[in-house]
Amino acid sequence: MSQVPSAKEIAKHVDRRQIRRKLILFGALITAIVLAVLYGTCGHGWGLGGGGGDGSGSGPAAPVKQAATQCEIRLAPDGITIDGAKVTRDKAIQTCKAAGRALVKVTGNTVQADWDELRTALEGAGIKVYRQGN
Repeated sequence: MSQVPSAKEIAKHVDRRQIRRKLILFGALITAIVLAVLYGTCGHGWGLGGGGGDGSGSGPAAPVKQAATQCEIRLAPDGITIDGAKVTRDKAIQTCKAAGRALVKVTGNTVQADWDELRTALEGAGIKVYRQGN
């Protein structure tokens, strides 16, 4: 013989179904609100195409960053060298002007006045100067 559920068991079952139904509706409502906010703030459409564009790119081009170049100078008591070739101070300035910046390697025995003159001349020509060494 089958056992008939009591009224209390039936009420529990109905109550669980109502709670489950309310949770599902509440979740659906929250999901709809989130999707509406995303649609309103992140642009129209979902990025799946159909926007009518052909991909040719009609907007302005972004500026291209060029790699920073620099002129490397070695300042020693016997003179100024660039890439192993001995040059005058004016030739060093002319060479580094195109790059806009110079990395000066100063050797240990160089006279301070020589470094000061070279730095002043480079900065006067609008060249950023970076010193490496003592």
